[in-house]
Amino acid sequence: MELFATNNFHIPPFEIPKDEGYSVIWDDKLNGFFITIPHGELFYSKTFLVRK
Repeated sequence: MELFATNNFHIPPFEIPKDEGYSVIWDDKLNGFFITIPHGELFYSKTFLVRK
């Protein structure tokens, strides 16, 4: 998968397990994804990393 793909922006450019305790939610205000994993939470935004 292309990390910097421009199509389907509200679909994460990664896969997470479909098991209990995992989820991905888009946040319009922050322009990124909240990712819930067992025992934690992450945030991913396409604009966080700069392509060189």
